[in-house]
Amino acid sequence: MSRKTTLESTLFLGFLLAALSFPGALRGKDYEINVDKPTPDWREGPVRYIISKDEDKAFKTLKTEDQRKEFIDIFWRRRDPTPETDYNEFKERYRNRALDAIRLYGETAMPGWKTDMGKIYMLIGPPDEMVRDRVARSHRGTVMWIYRNPPFPDLAPNTVIAFAQDPTGEYVLSSRPTWDSDVAHGIRLMGPKATDPENNYLMVAGKDPLLLGQGVPFSQGEFETQFIYGRMQQLPPKDAAILHDVVTAKTSFEVFPIRSRYSFFRTPNQQQTLVAVTLAIRTTSVQYQKVGAKEQPDVDPFGKFVDQDHPENQVAISDDDVFAAAPLNADAGLDDYLLFQALVPLKPGRYLAVYGARDNVAAKVGTFREQIVVPDLSAQDKLALSSVTLAQKLSPVSREPAESAAKFSPFRFGALEIVQSGVEDFKKSGSLNLYYQVYNARKDDAGAASLDVDYDYFAIRPSGDVPLGNIHVGPSPSLVQAYSLPLDRFPVGPYKLRITVTDRNQGIKASQEVLFNVVQ
Repeated sequence: MSRKTTLESTLFLGFLLAALSFPGALRGKDYEINVDKPTPDWREGPVRYIISKDEDKAFKTLKTEDQRKEFIDIFWRRRDPTPETDYNEFKERYRNRALDAIRLYGETAMPGWKTDMGKIYMLIGPPDEMVRDRVARSHRGTVMWIYRNPPFPDLAPNTVIAFAQDPTGEYVLSSRPTWDSDVAHGIRLMGPKATDPENNYLMVAGKDPLLLGQGVPFSQGEFETQFIYGRMQQLPPKDAAILHDVVTAKTSFEVFPIRSRYSFFRTPNQQQTLVAVTLAIRTTSVQYQKVGAKEQPDVDPFGKFVDQDHPENQVAISDDDVFAAAPLNADAGLDDYLLFQALVPLKPGRYLAVYGARDNVAAKVGTFREQIVVPDLSAQDKLALSSVTLAQKLSPVSREPAESAAKFSPFRFGALEIVQSGVEDFKKSGSLNLYYQVYNARKDDAGAASLDVDYDYFAIRPSGDVPLGNIHVGPSPSLVQAYSLPLDRFPVGPYKLRITVTDRNQGIKASQEVLFNVVQ
């Protein structure tokens, strides 16, 4: 063999050894992370640990880069603990942990974020204490992670998880680190009992001395240890509870818009506020199916309210009978709205309202979320009004004698059927229907209230509001007010209505304002 050939062989061997020593040189893509690039293999990156089965199934059906981009954007928005800001703390924390895992746990050809250590680090975060190679002898190595207060209510304080170095050099989760790391080769038999000669650990069947040495209870068997390891490879409940929108469908990633309207009323116990939430879905956004001789939609709405001051407090609206379909849905025409309403008692405060609606015919889902403030209507010392409900339909309904006039159910408030509009638009050919309640009005000796009500209308113009006129009603003894105004004389455009209620028995006033649009 010539000297040149020998030199070339030596250089090639050196290059090969260098490549094997630094696997990133040959497998660079595994040492990069993709948390937001709309590529088909995005789901195989670090998000594999937090993507749900339904989300993964939906993502695999996407065909274009724009579809994947939209999906990924909503994926991270669902997990944003502060959706009202532009900064997504969860996403950035997860990205940074993935980068840390590459740097900290890349001892072998396996990129750090793919290792057991990297996975737990990304999901749970760093341990409070780390013990490396507790048994000082020649073996492959062990690492113990100790979490003083693990983020799972069902796990005890000072939870220990162990990693043992396997023959490839990678640290893997182990419920038997003494054996899996080759420490057991130094064990000797002393009569019927196996003992670690250096640290005098008694080798009890089914009990690992390295785990016992870190304070793992003697009663904890291998099954319990495996259970703990399984929990520590999940998102903590606090992070999992952040999920906002439901963005996947049965067969495709398609969404349709949802609009919302709210009315707020006092509850009998006055510790909560009754929230009437109405969702509006345009008929052209969903598909219809033939039922008998008629085409009908099949839509299931659902949602939840997340307390913004205490995110762990959530109120779900998921039962089939919570959202009721409006009586008008059966007659909704082209480009009208399908309406659904739920009544939910909530404590006053700030909430993130999250809604979804599943079109069972088209196998797609619509999503919507927004911030709302639930007012406190419990004050007893001043005249007050509920919010003003703008309704598409307002009409009396018959009721059984035993039924209370104050009974509330979706689209029915006491003796009135009130179909709250899901939008602010009202046709010139129709009417503006109003419903509201008056609280804390003083009653006279005969037990009757005496109220004057003024309705002031304004046209909204760029230069300012233009007064259009006043309608006065009263005196009236009713604490429940309903009023209907024909709109045929209103030009198309935006308007404001100010309602002022005067309690004649006290000489005090309360008012509310609402906005609406007149359309053709």
